[in-house]
Amino acid sequence: MKARRGFSLIELIITISLAAILLSIAVPSYTALVIRANRTTAMEAIMAAAACEERIYSRTGAYSFDDTCKTTPEGYQQLVITNLDSSQGFRVVAVPVGRQAEDQCKSLGLDHTGAETVTDGATKPAAQCWAGR
Repeated sequence: MKARRGFSLIELIITISLAAILLSIAVPSYTALVIRANRTTAMEAIMAAAACEERIYSRTGAYSFDDTCKTTPEGYQQLVITNLDSSQGFRVVAVPVGRQAEDQCKSLGLDHTGAETVTDGATKPAAQCWAGR
């Protein structure tokens, strides 16, 4: 009798099962990593916008609140700069867009005093979110 070549059905089923188990572990971990990376990008954009607002304030004596300091953190967040205390303060908030809305930190915010906040139903405290965890 000739020796058979190839895979048996059992071997194929076992291989596919192992691949499915590995994928079920890897995909959520990868998704969480991407969300954390996008959150870090949003933090950088918030800090850049806040620094821009402070530069404008040091030159003109007032914050701008227009699109001068807004940047788009790669389409995963939308920056919103709001007026606080009759033009003597500001808050920059990064609102999540698309898949980033699954982030436990939701919207990250920073005001003119340097206070870091989270809003929109965040399930993590602000200190953990801003630490990048």
